[in-house]
Amino acid sequence: MEAVCELCQESPVRKSARHNFRHWQDGAASTFQVIGSVQVGNPTGGDKGAGTINAGAVYDDNVLLTDYVFDKYFDGHVREEDQKRHGNYRMLTLEEMAGFIEQERHLPTMIGRKEWEKEGASLGTIVTQLWETVETQALYIKELREMMREQGEEIERLKGGRGG
Repeated sequence: MEAVCELCQESPVRKSARHNFRHWQDGAASTFQVIGSVQVGNPTGGDKGAGTINAGAVYDDNVLLTDYVFDKYFDGHVREEDQKRHGNYRMLTLEEMAGFIEQERHLPTMIGRKEWEKEGASLGTIVTQLWETVETQALYIKELREMMREQGEEIERLKGGRGG
């Protein structure tokens, strides 16, 4: 006996006359294909057009928002619970980062075009990379601020030495 749609009792392997989607099950795997767009819950903005998903929130189990960047920078090591995933984390120096982006044409903390085109990335992976990028850039800003302060102090010291 052929499986049928639980909603309309029609064949799931063709576009439903009652629904704008296709659905089928192959063993343990279920496939649900929407023809058009999907709205989940009650998102603002309404329908965004064919091929889009508009939802109030999207959750991805791969999002691992931790402070391992700050832990490594300030403490010299990541926390025990982050050791498995980020124990070998090393933030590039400003000079290394500048060289990397010039040569590779992407941020060292983000997936590059070649890898993206080959394998893609989940939303969770991208969010994790963005999180690491923001923390890393905050530390670069901190370092640049310290360098500017030191240079300002040196300028003032040199001005004072001129007698002027």
